Amino acid sequence: MGRSQPTTTEVKRLLLLELDRARLDLAQESRMARQEFNPAAVLKRSLEKHKVAWIAGGVLTGVIVIRLLLPSKFRSDKSGGSDTKRGFSGMMSGLFFTVARRAAMNFATSHLKDHLQHYLDSVLKRQGPDSPSHVASR
Repeated sequence: MGRSQPTTTEVKRLLLLELDRARLDLAQESRMARQEFNPAAVLKRSLEKHKVAWIAGGVLTGVIVIRLLLPSKFRSDKSGGSDTKRGFSGMMSGLFFTVARRAAMNFATSHLKDHLQHYLDSVLKRQGPDSPSHVASR
């Protein structure tokens, strides 16, 4: 009348079957998640959904890049100050020339210091304390 208790081996077999099913479900879900969250797929869906926003953002970015990188003489915009002082390219060239000038001055001073040190050492070796040049010989 009553149902008999399942044996230990039967319980283990049922648990292993359930574990295999769970693994298969997890593998299928991870494949679907990988496809869903693939960066190329996300970008494609975003481009399809928000085409106008992407176009406006691209145009705005292009205008900003042109405005910052190209000096005014390449554009028809002649208003404003000197070409070398305008925009991102002016800042970068100023920074580059400042760094280059500092490096050149550091090199020149250290090279001049070494050269002067060697010259003075050679002059002082010639007039060492053993052979004074101003004393007359007897």
